[in-house]
Formats: sequence, structure tokens, C-alpha cells
Amino acid sequence: MKSFLEFSADGIPPVVEDRPDIIITVELGTATAAQASWQEPTATDNSGTVTLVSRTSTPGSFFPLGTSPVTYTFEDPSGNRASTTFNVIVQTGKSGSIHLAIYV
Repeated sequence: MKSFLEFSADGIPPVVEDRPDIIITVELGTATAAQASWQEPTATDNSGTVTLVSRTSTPGSFFPLGTSPVTYTFEDPSGNRASTTFNVIVQTGKSGSIHLAIYV
């Protein structure tokens, strides 16, 4: 009797939840960086399993003045990958505040 394993390659990557940009305004002359927090993105996959394989920053990290991209990459059991990127923008202004850029 012969036995064999059948393997079907999954070519569908995970679906990653997007995050809006985070804009933090610090008072001019008082700070050169700011701490940013966010809810980490999640992903789903047709296999039912998805793994976070990398992220460039974590919630609670400090970011310098300017724009810093934050990227999360997920992978399914077949090795298909998908990523999402959002920006943490630290800018100077009159008073300290945090804004979320909402895309409609």
C-alpha cells in the first residue's frame, strides 16, 4: 500500500488592519521627541493562523521631531506576508497635543 501527503500551496496573504497616522504636537523649544502609544494592528488569514513576524516600533516608544514610519509585518503558515505602515509625526506648535489622522 502506498501513502502520500497532498500539499496545496496557499497563495493568499493575510489581511492586515490599517492604523491611522499619529500626529503629536509639542511646544516649540521644549521637546525634541515625544512618546506615542497606539493599539497594535491585527491580521486575519484564510488559514485561521497568522503570526506577527516583525514591527519597527512598539507602543510607548519615543519618536524624534519629524516623521517616523512604523511597520508591522504578518505571515501565514504558507509563508505569505502582508504589512501595514503608519507614520508617527512629531511636530512643534503652541501647546502639547496628540492627534490621530483619520482617513475616510
